[in-house]
Amino acid sequence: MKISNIKTAGHIVASFALVLACQSAFSATTWNFGTCNSTAANQKTNPGNFGNTWSCAGDAGTNKVTVSAWGSKTGATGFQTAYVSAQGGSGFGIASQAEGLVVSAPNHAADNSPLTSAPDLFVLKFDAAVALDKVTLGWNQSDADFTLMAYNGGTPTIQGKTASNQAGGLTNGGGWALVQQVGDAAPDAATAGSSTDIVRTVNNVGAPVTSSWWLISAYNAGYSSAPTLDATLDYFKLFSVSSKDVGVPDGKVPEPGSLALLGASLLGLMAARRRKQTP
Repeated sequence: MKISNIKTAGHIVASFALVLACQSAFSATTWNFGTCNSTAANQKTNPGNFGNTWSCAGDAGTNKVTVSAWGSKTGATGFQTAYVSAQGGSGFGIASQAEGLVVSAPNHAADNSPLTSAPDLFVLKFDAAVALDKVTLGWNQSDADFTLMAYNGGTPTIQGKTASNQAGGLTNGGGWALVQQVGDAAPDAATAGSSTDIVRTVNNVGAPVTSSWWLISAYNAGYSSAPTLDATLDYFKLFSVSSKDVGVPDGKVPEPGSLALLGASLLGLMAARRRKQTP
């Protein structure tokens, strides 16, 4: 075989590998925080103190996500490091510095109480960019509205930023783009605590947003000037998030075997052509 053909074959194989790698990064995956937090080894930084993180792999065992939390602190302006608390089978909760590590229900969940303080929020950092599709909330009380944002760039700064679209806010100079405010179709009345999971489809208006950084905040109207949701206090635990397939027709990612078969077929055609051209 001529050197040029060998190089061409190598380029074909490399191209298929690149396509597979890129498409796999955007394939549908679920990260379950109800099971992840049952293993102490998943907790990485500052266990037992504010600023801790949890590391959880997706259901395919790949594309790890690291979860951190932010909230209010008495006497401080803007977001301060908070504690991601493992809430067993109901997922992750948040203890802000204003609440303290030993905090009882309902403030042991991600919450926006009081409304005048920085709301509790989760920051999710994935190893590879994803397009979130569903957010599942575990235990909840009163209401369970939330704000969803994505970030594109280097490492975002949360410390000291505010829940505002004004200067110094996360969505004004902070680099975060509001994806949507997620809530019910109508204002809620306050309800008792519920362990019923709430599954909400997100990121479904226009082209899906992809990012390796995502933010899920207890609902706050200050992030944008868009129409606001109801003013009922929100309390929820984050049970899981799921991503969708993007960038391929019909949202289907080709199986690795299919790509390998097609690559082998192309190589076979090249070999046949070489034999035909040989005197």
